[in-house]
Amino acid sequence: MEVYKPTVEVLVEGELSPFEHEALYQLLKKTFSVEHPSYVELSDENLATRVNIVFHHPYTSELFNSVLQENWRDLKEILRQVRHRRGRAGAAFNLAFVNGSCRLVFSSGRLEQNAMSSAIEQGGTCSEGSASQTRRKSTPSTIRLFSGHLSANRHGRRVKVQNPETAHPAFKMMVRRTSDYKAPGGKLVRVRMEEKNGEIETIRISGDFFLVPEDQLSKLEKMLIGAPLKARELKLLVDRFFVATRVKGLGVSPDDFVQAVLTATVVE
Repeated sequence: MEVYKPTVEVLVEGELSPFEHEALYQLLKKTFSVEHPSYVELSDENLATRVNIVFHHPYTSELFNSVLQENWRDLKEILRQVRHRRGRAGAAFNLAFVNGSCRLVFSSGRLEQNAMSSAIEQGGTCSEGSASQTRRKSTPSTIRLFSGHLSANRHGRRVKVQNPETAHPAFKMMVRRTSDYKAPGGKLVRVRMEEKNGEIETIRISGDFFLVPEDQLSKLEKMLIGAPLKARELKLLVDRFFVATRVKGLGVSPDDFVQAVLTATVVE
């Protein structure tokens, strides 16, 4: 009888060496159902690599004690080595734990070696049972709870998680939005997207504008997935896209794409 394995997904922004790729894949394959890591272009000029690992398993002590076991130690070592090999170029890591519609994400940010090790270690010492009070003295770089609320004091000792069903009455609803935005130059930017809990789930951008080279539009769409529908965050992402890809817009500017997304209205 085949043993059930939770699913894990790996998305790499930037690059891993063939050795790092295979080591990460083979390690996760031991206890998870996993495909080879996927790769996208990294838009953050301050980083060499960002590794995003999504565990489709609730954030509990069972994950570390029964599923990962000693592989958790090896996973931390692989991530440390990735950071070490990048040197001053920097590396960052997002570890996400998905339980139904609740998503808990630990993000290391761009850290020095010692600080990164402390942030990674945080994941192994916290559990569902200690969510209300973590005793570790080191401060996690960032802890984010998507579709919910999480707060911690400056030492990371007290963490409060609010039930997402209570915090967001429309928690499980997917909202369709559409926009036909006319840029000041007269070009049309059409947006069709799905939004959930204030974040972009899917998005398609079209219109009578031109981007050079033309094949970069799909990369912009991928970059916007998961982005909050807030002007500051969207502008930052779109600006990074134009800088990183050096794409040229004919008749449209980065701000036009931001406005097209922000002005999208709900489809009844």
